[in-house]
Amino acid sequence: MKEWDKRLTPKRFRQTSMPSDPGWNPFDSDFSRITMSAPFRRLQDKAQVFPLEPNDFVRTRLTHSIEVSSVARSLGVRAEQWLMSKKLLSREKTGHIPSILATASLAHDIGNPPFGHFGEKCIQIFFETNKKFLKGLNAEEKADLINFDGNVQGLRLLLRLGLSSDEFSYNLTFPTLATIAKYPKDSITGNQGDKKTISFKKYGFYQTDKEKYKEINDELGLRNERHPLCFLLEAADDICYIVSDTEDGFKKNTITLNILLENINKPEYKKDTKCRELHKLIKALDKKYKNYENKESLIAQDCRIFAQWKMIPSAIKTFKTNHKSILNGDFHHELLDNSCSRQLKRFFKDISANNFKHESVLTGELLGETIITYLLEKFCTAVFSTNCENIKTVHGKLYKLLSHQSRYAMEKTSYSNNKYLKLLMIIDFVASMTDSYALSLYRELSGLK
Repeated sequence: MKEWDKRLTPKRFRQTSMPSDPGWNPFDSDFSRITMSAPFRRLQDKAQVFPLEPNDFVRTRLTHSIEVSSVARSLGVRAEQWLMSKKLLSREKTGHIPSILATASLAHDIGNPPFGHFGEKCIQIFFETNKKFLKGLNAEEKADLINFDGNVQGLRLLLRLGLSSDEFSYNLTFPTLATIAKYPKDSITGNQGDKKTISFKKYGFYQTDKEKYKEINDELGLRNERHPLCFLLEAADDICYIVSDTEDGFKKNTITLNILLENINKPEYKKDTKCRELHKLIKALDKKYKNYENKESLIAQDCRIFAQWKMIPSAIKTFKTNHKSILNGDFHHELLDNSCSRQLKRFFKDISANNFKHESVLTGELLGETIITYLLEKFCTAVFSTNCENIKTVHGKLYKLLSHQSRYAMEKTSYSNNKYLKLLMIIDFVASMTDSYALSLYRELSGLK
């Protein structure tokens, strides 16, 4: 019980007065702080798969995050009930785990730049190919930028970029922040891809936030490994994006019933129990909805529901089976990849890959690359100009366009390398943009509007 009590310590960097009501959940206020924040609202115009999509059916980062939050809360309820039945968690903590997971899910993509995951790649490539802007940075600082990641930017946003009158931003609890930080390593130790264990795959924090993350790690007793709830958040994300992307693909006609049937008949899926169940369901639905105009959309919806209801108990079963090693930081796999639903997950992931071949996605990503590269070049050049403070100059005008909060965070951060802080300020501004705003600003600055 003591181990979980420590992992759920509701500490914040700036302590607030705690209500005396014993039934009060100290993590519920985290949920409110995220839902009412501007970065969360901006997710409504950030691509999940299809950039600048006029069709209001397909998911955005906002609707995806809400769906993940719902599934994560469900996983949290199941995990919490089991922990209490095993006397690993006291009844006084009822509701704490679901609340943490629901909040962390809402914020798990909050640092993603415009134009989806390709936007991340564009920022990486920009700094990889424009190393003139990295002169004067140490190895860790360079690695932070060349390996830019939306999760890392998300942690920075939550730690430093909230509209706060002090340096504590949204001042979320340590367990919520730790659950969001999927890869608890710096950019040199991490970024090992599949060469090492899962916590080394990417990195989790900028150099400016290294000491803050260390405080979280030490307070919660994480031993430089993932918070155990991180695995449940990751499972919820997988359960939602893999099958929901398939449903969106049906709406966009990038995935069809024929593609579904063709793939489910592959040998690796035919011998899997859950995939065989899915195949049987698809054939039954094909008959059931044969006279419906929207037959394929109905089939996609029912397949999504089927997959989610299979994957949720599979993730929980893996969590229970490997609980001790997860708690000790010795478990190094994704829950679903180590479960009886791993082939089902793989099937939907393979199917959803068809979305990224669609013309609208390809052209949207290419447009995003042009926009992000242009904006980064413009603002980096302006910020490092000798007359950036002179508003009568072009560079001064560009510098003034940077958001107040980006400049405020730079000024309030105590760090030895001011150039690194300026580069983070530019990333803060560009990464915070919605797809539409990035396009609009690009058109205005390039004279296309």
